[in-house]
Formats: sequence, structure tokens, C-alpha cells
Amino acid sequence: MRDVAQEKLFFQKVRLAITKYTEQVAGISPGHYQWLEGQSSPRLICLPMRLNPVYATQLCRLEAEYSMAVGELTADQTIRIARGDNGCLVFEIPKPQSLWYDIPESQLPTLDGFLVALGIDTNRRPVILDLAAHLAAHLLIAGTTGSGKTTALRLIIYKLALQNTPEAMRLLLFGDEHRVWDGFTRLAHLLHPVMDEYDAVPALQWAKAEIGKRKAEGYNAPAIFIAVDEAAMLLDDEEAVTLVEYIAAQGRKYGFHLVLAIQNPTAAQLGSVNIKRNMPTRLAFRVDSAGTAALVMGRGNTGAELLTGAGDGLLLPASGLVRLTTALVRPEQVKSLPQVKEVPELDLTITEPGKAVSLSASSGRTPEEVEPSHVAYCLANPGIKDRKAWEALHIGYPRIHRAQAFAKALAQDLAGYGMSIVKEENGGSD
Repeated sequence: MRDVAQEKLFFQKVRLAITKYTEQVAGISPGHYQWLEGQSSPRLICLPMRLNPVYATQLCRLEAEYSMAVGELTADQTIRIARGDNGCLVFEIPKPQSLWYDIPESQLPTLDGFLVALGIDTNRRPVILDLAAHLAAHLLIAGTTGSGKTTALRLIIYKLALQNTPEAMRLLLFGDEHRVWDGFTRLAHLLHPVMDEYDAVPALQWAKAEIGKRKAEGYNAPAIFIAVDEAAMLLDDEEAVTLVEYIAAQGRKYGFHLVLAIQNPTAAQLGSVNIKRNMPTRLAFRVDSAGTAALVMGRGNTGAELLTGAGDGLLLPASGLVRLTTALVRPEQVKSLPQVKEVPELDLTITEPGKAVSLSASSGRTPEEVEPSHVAYCLANPGIKDRKAWEALHIGYPRIHRAQAFAKALAQDLAGYGMSIVKEENGGSD
């Protein structure tokens, strides 16, 4: 429950501390700035300051100093200073966790089509993203564990399913069906049962083929949203990246939309020119560094590394940067969406010519199919879980499975000669 009295007390303490630092340390006299009416949002206190512009750059460099001067913040909380409306600077001060409150989805407007209300901004206005817009047809979401990334992904898919019939919009969902997609697994909008990330390449191949079909026959079919909870595994695989780039570039013309969530992206994963060009709309939650923030947002100095966490985010649409708190969807709301007893299945056996991979070691291979080091790892670690293999090898699931299949066939061939693989104590293989 929101504690308005404690919020007011915190507000007064913070403004007094910032005022003292501004005048006594930064050396800006009262005649050169003026406080305007502040706002309280679920995770922040926002203090607008009308300021002589000659001091703006000076103050914006003092975020760490102001954070220490306030004295009410923990070591991982930092004041963010951003440009506001009408020539103001806005001090965005994280609240103590005891003063946080959540925004239920029911407080957001239900809109039409692909207009999605994500949460509220620092002025408590709804933040709306139009996923039908040319520059927002695809969305990249990033943030560390616990930052609100998966909650936002669930909210977006819930809103789309709530506002569109299965005849108008269909879904392909990737991720853990219990942790991420609980309640969505029998949704009437699903084209196929919820898949793990290692099923991505066949599904993306199907999407590419469907785009080609729509090109040839004319686009008169439901829009399809492809939502992936942990896209790092996808973007580590060359074949998957090529398919993602194609769908991002061509899909929006024919009703295909990507919503990719990623936890700790690398420059290699997000460095593709086609991904940068065709996925300019970004939603960032707290990330671990200014460098990661710049990578995620596609530009520097956004302050995504200063976000509080747990739903505190920055949206970068074409209109400019917006700080927001995302809303929460209750499990019973998800279960109230149209459900089916049995979800249909797509035929995902489509493969492009030349893409088949032999599972027999003795039949030969090409370097791009399997790497010797990957095969060696799989030989030394038979039966290892996919996620553990991904953490060790940093390659996509399809390449992991090719290496595992090759290693299994090699082990069988060696067994035929009376030989076996013996794992050394230091983790090697003989």
C-alpha cells in the first residue's frame, strides 16, 4: 500500500539536500534556478528545476555527487539528471524500496489493435507504444535478472492477445513455459506450442517461408508476433541471426513482428547493421554498465545503467526517450484470455536446400557445420543440459545440437573399433 506521508517526508529531505548542494558546492545562487512542482511515480521522486542554461552541463555531470549528498540512497541507487519539458532539468531520485508501489495492468487503458499501454511515465501518464508503426514494428527489450524484462514481455503479449482476436493476430512464443509463459501455453492465439530457444531455427525458417508466400500471394493474413524471452542463444547462432535479420527487414511489410528480450547482450549479438537499422525501438531496464546501456539503446548517455530495477525502464521510440514504470499482469488475467484444449502445430520440417547436416561422423563434415572444439566438449560431457553447454561454448542451440549429434556418432564409430572416450580429471578428453 502506498505510504503518502512517508513519501512526502522523503521528498522534503531530498529537495533540501539537493538545494544545499546546488548552492553551497555547485555555486549556483537561488536567482539562477527555481524548483517547480515535483511528481511521485512508483519508483522515483522527480524534481523539475528551471535553470539558467549555462549551468545545465555542469549539473548533469554531478549525478554521483548529488547521489552521495542526498544521504538517503543505497550504494546501488543513483540520481539521474535528464532534460525535461519547457527548458527544465529533472532530478530523478530513486525511492527507498519501502516506498515503492506497483501499477496494476487494470489501471492502464485497453486500446485497439497493436497499440500497447506499457506503464506510466514520471508524470503518471500512460506510455503507449504503437507496434504497427513503421519504426516500432519490432522491439528489443534488455535488462539484468530481476529488472523487469520478462514482466514487460508478458505484459506486451497479454495486451496483444486481449486486444486482438486469433483471426487478426497469432503468436509464436519461445522460452520456459513454466517460468516465463505460465498461463499462455493454451492461448487461442498460438500458432504452435510454446518452444524452447533451440527450436528457433526451424520456426524462423518457417516464418521466412511464410513471408515469401505472402509476397507471392498477397498479404491477407493474421499478423504474427514472434516473442523470445532469452534471445542471446538465438543471436549467438549465425543461421538464426541471418533469419532474424531477414524477418526484421522484410517481415513488417507482411505482418511479421519480432519482440526479442535479452539479458546481457554483447556487441557481437547486437552489432549487426540490419538489426540496428530495422529494430530501432528499444526498451531497457537496468543494465550493468554505461557501455551495455549504449549498446542496448543504440546511443550513449541514456542512463539505463542508473535505473532502479523491478520495472523501472527507459523506452526509446522514434519520438524520444521516456522513463516509465511497467505495469503488472496478474496470473488470473492471463488465464481469462481465450484458451483452447489443444494448440495446433506447425510443420517445422522445412529446411532450405543444402542445410541438412549429416549425423554420421564417418560421412564427413564442413567447418561451418561443427567445430572440433565443440565436438570435443560434447564428447567429454555427454548428456549435458543445453543451457550448460551454451554457457560453456557461447554458441546457439542449433550448433550445440549439431556438435552433440556429431560427437555421439563419433563415439559410436569409435566403439565399433573397441575404443572409448575417457574424460581426464582436469576436464579434458582422451
